[in-house]
Amino acid sequence: MKRVFLDASCWVAAAGSPTGGSTLILRLARAGHVRLVATRRVLQEAEHNIRTKMGEESLLRYYRLLGSVELELTSPVTPEEEAKWSGLVAPKDAHVLAGAAKAKVDVLISLDRRHILTERVRKGFSIPVQDTREFLRGIAQEAEAQRGEQGAPEVTEGDGGKDDGPDNRDHQRQGRRGQDQRSGQPGRRSSGGRAPGAGGGL
Repeated sequence: MKRVFLDASCWVAAAGSPTGGSTLILRLARAGHVRLVATRRVLQEAEHNIRTKMGEESLLRYYRLLGSVELELTSPVTPEEEAKWSGLVAPKDAHVLAGAAKAKVDVLISLDRRHILTERVRKGFSIPVQDTREFLRGIAQEAEAQRGEQGAPEVTEGDGGKDDGPDNRDHQRQGRRGQDQRSGQPGRRSSGGRAPGAGGGL
């Protein structure tokens, strides 16, 4: 399971929109597909921005979102840890990189294109940095690949190593019908519901 660090901009976006990418990432977390990581400073920054810029309704939604997900809190970063990344971002944003690095997450997700989603940060930071769209696209591609692997047909010794795809199954059924017609016996299926000798599964 991927451990993801959402910066304050993602929490603010989720508080303001029930249908955006940040909210969808929180839904993935509730479903157990990703694990959310944060620092108290990031959450406090999000709370402050929501309170001062968005109003009570968004603030209440933010509190509900926090209460609806399992959140891994990283210990506060030190000034030395912030200083390590001060060359990549403005001093006020160094704590974001320091927190993600300290937590050793798989990805830092942000919507802050001016300060975090810069070419300098993407190239210089030790952890992948993505916006919500990039992250969700990657999750969708991974899920599609997993479905392809899980849905791949079985190959047994009886198949001779052939892929039991639709064309191959048609040939097997035609062959069995021919044998049944020659023997004068109706075709039979095994108790497992699969035609005898067919090795692939859907």
